[in-house]
Amino acid sequence: MAEIAIEYGLLVAAALLVPLGFAFAGLGLWRHRGKQLAFGIGCLLLSGLLWWRTSHAEFWVVDDCLDAGGRYNYQTQVCEFD
Repeated sequence: MAEIAIEYGLLVAAALLVPLGFAFAGLGLWRHRGKQLAFGIGCLLLSGLLWWRTSHAEFWVVDDCLDAGGRYNYQTQVCEFD
């Protein structure tokens, strides 16, 4: 249950970083301030990384299960061992 809350929290953080990144990047370009532009681009990059991580979370769970010698049940989302 905690893993699901963490995944949703990361997804919300990624979604909130997008407008923040665009706002700071836009202000940095408009006012010719490099630090604001760099912060905005950093927010957008971090958002992209968080989004990528959450979209590939199931892959890593399945991979860990298979590496441990189990069989992943997609319906119950549980690693099963014989």
